[in-house]
Amino acid sequence: ATQRMALRLATTNADSFSNMAGRPPLRPYPNLLFARILPQRHTRPQRLIESAEAIRKGPHSFAAARAGRKSWENPQMPYPQAAISGKLVQSASRRLFSQVFVSRRSADGLVRLSRNRQSPARKRKLVVIMAAPTTEHVRNVVLVGQDGAGKTSLAEAMLFVAGDTQRMGTTSDGKSYLDYDPEEIKRRFTINTSIAPVHYKDFKINVLDTSGHPDFMGEAISTMQAAEMALFVVDAVAGPQVMTTRLWKYAEDMRLSRGVFINHIDREHANFDTAMAQLQARFGKRLGAVTIPMGVDKDFKGVIDVIRMNAHYFKSDAEGEVVEDIPAEYAAQAENWREKLVELVVEADDELMMMFLEGEEITQEQLEGLLGKAITEGLFVPVFVGSTIIKQGIVGVMEDICSYFPSPTAHGRYELANGDTIRVDEAKRPAAFVFKTLSDPFVGRLSFVKVIAGTLEPGMELINSRTGKKERLGHIYVMLGKDTTDVKSAKAGDIIVVPKLSETRTGDTLSETGEISVAPAKLPTPMYPVA
Repeated sequence: ATQRMALRLATTNADSFSNMAGRPPLRPYPNLLFARILPQRHTRPQRLIESAEAIRKGPHSFAAARAGRKSWENPQMPYPQAAISGKLVQSASRRLFSQVFVSRRSADGLVRLSRNRQSPARKRKLVVIMAAPTTEHVRNVVLVGQDGAGKTSLAEAMLFVAGDTQRMGTTSDGKSYLDYDPEEIKRRFTINTSIAPVHYKDFKINVLDTSGHPDFMGEAISTMQAAEMALFVVDAVAGPQVMTTRLWKYAEDMRLSRGVFINHIDREHANFDTAMAQLQARFGKRLGAVTIPMGVDKDFKGVIDVIRMNAHYFKSDAEGEVVEDIPAEYAAQAENWREKLVELVVEADDELMMMFLEGEEITQEQLEGLLGKAITEGLFVPVFVGSTIIKQGIVGVMEDICSYFPSPTAHGRYELANGDTIRVDEAKRPAAFVFKTLSDPFVGRLSFVKVIAGTLEPGMELINSRTGKKERLGHIYVMLGKDTTDVKSAKAGDIIVVPKLSETRTGDTLSETGEISVAPAKLPTPMYPVA
């Protein structure tokens, strides 16, 4: 317990650590820890941690490295430090070993590392404590839209840019992390909902990738119930199509906040102004651009952030994204879109709206402080633009998801079957509902669970409100595609996977008392009996 407390005290904000191993810096993981990697013979607990202060301020700390002491380059350093993000671990000392990967055993306790070919012969261990993200640091976003618009590509790009995967998964060649089912690989489109846990800065973004095929619309609607934000992916050439319109109406009925990502802006015949006009004609004038493209078609080279008024270029996988001043030829266009943005956002505050109408300038702080409220209340629908294949505009989406998209507590209340409502609350007694059930050939039944109250832990027993029977949570997983990782807890607002719940089905609610039952999503009427 003392060592665990020392590690928690040593938790460091990972915004400041730099590239130590020759690839893009890993995006920060919630509660990122700088832990010590030791040879096998030095794995006794009392030797793993000297103290929290030694880890945080020692001569080999990252603080010392930033101050100019390049001690991490010393091959004789006895305890090289490492940063962990998702499943990727990179050593601060390239000469000892380059990369090691965490096994599936646990993300919370003692994790055994696989030996790298370039590492010394001795195996090494990493001790790291990863606490479950708090409710305010969780974002649940469901990707919806027409099949072929690029929803899976967007989720894969977010995972790669954030550092959660080694490579960019693609559906065209069957090497997607999320579309792993043999039928999905064969048909080249998403059938089952997949979870992509993206770790960006201090946030965990649960990206829910759904099918855009009309035959699987019911699963997309059930998944929407577990999210606070629906991000509609629209093809820049085709515009909003039938499935986009149908799912938009369901999102309105669920009171979900909405956003749009215009994808494939680098394709031939793509036109941003035309796409925006089609979206506003279909879904109303509350849609406003928060990023605009610099060039289209083959001339597309980056995006302009209208909120912060700067230009973003994704140079390469090694360099990552570069932020620069807006080029002169796009300055007037950016100012025009920003004025439209401010006009839409100030409607969320009467005082600021009067200031705007009287000709007073809205400050940057006032605009950013109001964006979250406007998006949560549905007064403003942000529109992003980019290309998932060349990873342009991806960082801006993740940044705004963390900054302005609603947290689980801001979503509002869930309707219960008895007419009452319940709000996501970490302080209440544990409760969760199942929004999807999957049969795995190796693990068995997997239940996709949204935690709406309290904290879930392995070994906990909850009562199914439908059957009245107890279900024991043997394990709690965080799932990325088909890969699962054990976690020690999950707090309200988070999305997890629980295996082997024998009596629980999709739509069931689990709680300590068994008296809570979340009203199921309203699914479309099946047309097969009619036929």
